[in-house]
Amino acid sequence: MKYGIYSINIALIGIMFVIWFNIEVDGLFESEFLKLESQNELSPSIFTTGKINKTIALVTGIVGFLFGVKSLRNKNRIGIFGILLSMILIILTFVPIWQ
Repeated sequence: MKYGIYSINIALIGIMFVIWFNIEVDGLFESEFLKLESQNELSPSIFTTGKINKTIALVTGIVGFLFGVKSLRNKNRIGIFGILLSMILIILTFVPIWQ
């Protein structure tokens, strides 16, 4: 049972990290957009996010997934919930919510 709880906790912490990071990126994007708008320039710019944050979220999702699988092997059904949350985290890692 403890591996299932670990899986759920790790996945929830990872999801909170991804949401926090997307809120921060949204604020940065809006401030940069307002700067460009106030300068009356409409020059195109590329806005990218750091790879380290995506890597942290991806590794967190994989660790949560592995704990869920270990829990499921020990015949604990709570591991399924941990696996589902970890898969949601892995998907959210690559989807830019801030757009």
